Amino acid sequence: KMLVKQLFLAVFFCAQAVAFHSVGKTLSARKPQASLGCHRLIGASPIAMPKSWPKQTVQLRMQWKNNEELPDPQWLTFTSKNIGRWKGRALHLSDTGEYTEPWSNDYMLDIAELDSGVQSAKQRLTAGNITNPIVSQHVIASNDEFSCSDDGSFSLDRNLISLSDLAGMPGETYRFCIDFSIAISHFERVRCAVLYDFKSRLTRIVVFEEQRVSKKATAAAAAPPAPR
Repeated sequence: KMLVKQLFLAVFFCAQAVAFHSVGKTLSARKPQASLGCHRLIGASPIAMPKSWPKQTVQLRMQWKNNEELPDPQWLTFTSKNIGRWKGRALHLSDTGEYTEPWSNDYMLDIAELDSGVQSAKQRLTAGNITNPIVSQHVIASNDEFSCSDDGSFSLDRNLISLSDLAGMPGETYRFCIDFSIAISHFERVRCAVLYDFKSRLTRIVVFEEQRVSKKATAAAAAPPAPR
């Protein structure tokens, strides 16, 4: 609980300090940083040679089998640390840091990698009661809005997302979301979503406490009941 509280305080003050541009521009809370991915040299500009060399240019190219892109190390780390089933509880906070409706809710999160060679994964969230669950899903892709560290902590920016998609609870749609996860261990992580309305104002913060569900427990839950 103390860790979650410290995380929230850090996120809250950072979110308050974010300076956004006018409404027509892209919103982002991350500073530009050097890519941790591999350098893709296909189509690179010609390399200039010293003046003492004969006048010519050399274009460096790297060919990969079947013209596939070199896998991004950040994406490989994300899949090794985050793919699987997680159970969690969402805590809902206002822009002033007070608890707000719906206060908290439990959910199940399944993350599965899509076809091999396509650096993206499907995230499926299930919340509510068994007879009438709320189910939503979206795709996490390795692009300019995504980054992942060596321990599996990651962050991504998302546009036009509803509270139902985010936490499985009925609610309004937000213009922009900064979604990031901090790995506590291989079996536990804390995620946080900072939400902004259509006037670029901080509106809500959702903190997610999540624990990994073992493959054995997942298989047992999916298996049909044994005959009596």
